[in-house]
Amino acid sequence: MVDQHRNFRLLRRLAHEIRYASDIGPVLGSALDCALEMTGASIGALSYADMNTQRYILAAHRGLSESYVKGITTWSLHEGLAGQSFGLREPLTVTDLSASREVSRSVVQEERLRGYVCVPLLRGQRRLGIVEVFDREPRAFSVEEVESLELVAAFVSSVVESLVMIDEVRFLREERAQVLRQWTTQALTAADTQRRELARRLEQEADTLGSAENAEAADRLRRLARELLDSEMQWVDMVPLVREAIAERWSTHSGKQVDLVLGQWPPALPLELTTRLYLLMHGLVQAAATAAETEVVLHLGGEGDEFWIEVCDDRPRSPRGDTLAELPADVGAQARGLEGVLRPAVDDAGRRGVRVLLSLGLTRPTVQSLTDRERRVLEGLTLGTPNRELAAELGISPKTLQNHLTSIYRKLGVTSRAQAVRML
Repeated sequence: MVDQHRNFRLLRRLAHEIRYASDIGPVLGSALDCALEMTGASIGALSYADMNTQRYILAAHRGLSESYVKGITTWSLHEGLAGQSFGLREPLTVTDLSASREVSRSVVQEERLRGYVCVPLLRGQRRLGIVEVFDREPRAFSVEEVESLELVAAFVSSVVESLVMIDEVRFLREERAQVLRQWTTQALTAADTQRRELARRLEQEADTLGSAENAEAADRLRRLARELLDSEMQWVDMVPLVREAIAERWSTHSGKQVDLVLGQWPPALPLELTTRLYLLMHGLVQAAATAAETEVVLHLGGEGDEFWIEVCDDRPRSPRGDTLAELPADVGAQARGLEGVLRPAVDDAGRRGVRVLLSLGLTRPTVQSLTDRERRVLEGLTLGTPNRELAAELGISPKTLQNHLTSIYRKLGVTSRAQAVRML
């Protein structure tokens, strides 16, 4: 017989934790504990669905071995009994897993799991994940116990939905970053191709002049062709883009005033670097504009051998509050990916925020930024060795060599072997 008073107390405690918790992780652990206590079990797992990979992400577990826990993340959303419950949006119970033909994973047998119930996490029409409860003895879970688990699932589904949405936003940001990087690479490659084609046409035009009286003009054309081929990577001023696509757009989108203040910011930057800086600035301003009361200031400046991005806003904060802790994890990761140093910041008006300090070395790509293997590849390029032969000499596959070349071009801010070799 289900203890209704106990269940009410457990759900009330869970509701209180959901309302006041600042961290989602412990809430999901508490939800699983609540489910286990309601059913008198000690083994269980709570997983949410990653729709991008069609796999489960384990959020909390109790009483399961490390090997079983590792295996959960490899299971398809629609695989096995859990997949049936998830797909049909209905609870599923099995008295004895060892006697079920639908249990194909040997790890279930090795774990000695017998009694089983799975309840899907639902939010409207969305399927968000599953709660599983096990017993190491055959067990027929009662209707009341299953209904208790459904109550827990209903309580925690809103929390899981927020986790799923965070993962989806992170995936979209990563996709956007990847697209921007691809566009940058394509732009650099297209520009290099156009430069080479123009140089070729200049050489052809010089050859057509031919006669002695046109020798001076032909030499000028050939000199122009060489200068064109020797031209370095593309450099751009990103300030107009930042003003229009970040400051002005977020002012319109958020209804807050987003101001751009310029200090000693580099007047021109390598095109590949600007895409990474743009994504970082966009993430910083988005987080600030979402939380600010009325105003955000994006300050771009520099001093000595550093340049920096600073974003401050007028949200109410405790005097001892940590502004770095407010930063979204993916934005912090972008800053660290640029070897940036994060610091708390306060602007002249007393608005608080964060500053990302960056080395001017980023704007001057050098061979020192390469790994030992990449340097060996670059040195091999100076001999004009074909890729396949160079890969064989280095004891790597042609695909691995191409990966090294891509990394070298990116780090040096170039688009061709010739430009890379000139950096030595």
